[in-house]
Amino acid sequence: MVTRLGGWLAKAPLITGLCLLTAACVVKVDQLKLVSNTTKQDSHALLPYTWKLKYGDYENIVYASEVGPMTIFSNPLGDAVVLEQYALREIHRLGLFHHYWQIMSDSQWNLLYKQGQKIGTFQCGDWAPETNDHTEITQNNDKVYKQTCKAEYNDSTQNTIVLDAKDNIKYLEFFILGEEHPINLEKP
Repeated sequence: MVTRLGGWLAKAPLITGLCLLTAACVVKVDQLKLVSNTTKQDSHALLPYTWKLKYGDYENIVYASEVGPMTIFSNPLGDAVVLEQYALREIHRLGLFHHYWQIMSDSQWNLLYKQGQKIGTFQCGDWAPETNDHTEITQNNDKVYKQTCKAEYNDSTQNTIVLDAKDNIKYLEFFILGEEHPINLEKP
């Protein structure tokens, strides 16, 4: 659960950028100082929302916030991964790559777009425990769940979620069809 301050801090770069671009709101210098000082001085307050994002050789810290049914992992650099429940919906920037993927769903297929161009379609199954007996527990009492996604041309990928012993998510791995590297989000 994201507190109001934590959620607001995670959205602050986006809100500030939108305000500056559209002139739709006025941001006082004192408000910007508050965000800057809170982020610098109280990094411990952000720890519950802190995740490590990895894509290929690129790694950076992102902060989780909830916006309606979406969970957004983002940072002030513009990196962002958007999940709707446990489904990947959008990916922005990721370091020097400056990629933009978007996944839209209709009733049967997920449509994958990269830089606005349709890449392909795919379907994903339900999340399921890694073993047939539905009790897969790793050495640390972690629970591993997998989801298989198949493309229209029969390529397939497996996404992964790892829960700790208290059923908190500690690791997410999503493969994007046609890409060499997965997108990983991990609690530090």
